[in-house]
Amino acid sequence: MSMASNNKIKRYLDTNILVYSIDLSKENRQKHRAALEILRPSQREVICLSSQVIAEFYAVVTSSKSVANPLTTQETIMRI
Repeated sequence: MSMASNNKIKRYLDTNILVYSIDLSKENRQKHRAALEILRPSQREVICLSSQVIAEFYAVVTSSKSVANPLTTQETIMRI
């Protein structure tokens, strides 16, 4: 994390946080909850995503090889 010029802390997220945030499976329930907490920034934080993380998220959640219930392109765009 680093301080932004407006005194907000920039929090760069990893692809896994985004993937677990939409994973409702029983085996990943704890990771899902943890991801949702991370995605709720404080007033002093701002969440940042790199283009690489966005591309990786799209690749993972739209692939039936990666997730049990892949999202459509439209569903994925809405989540991004």
